[in-house]
Amino acid sequence: MSKQTNRNKITNPLKQYARYSGIAFQMMAAMSLSAWLGLKTDELLGLRFPVFTLTFIIVAMCLVFYKIVRSV
Repeated sequence: MSKQTNRNKITNPLKQYARYSGIAFQMMAAMSLSAWLGLKTDELLGLRFPVFTLTFIIVAMCLVFYKIVRSV
């Protein structure tokens, strides 16, 4: 029984590290994709101020933070 307890103590921090690093990569991917889409949309419409870039990034941040709060 003590072997199982020791095994859980070893894998639990590793699982937490993998979980939170996965969230970080998801956040980075969402921000990159939203920035790229925003830049392309602003470029397509010929806007001088990056309205869609900022909007898409803010929406992506809100969605990622919502997902983080729900998972924790």
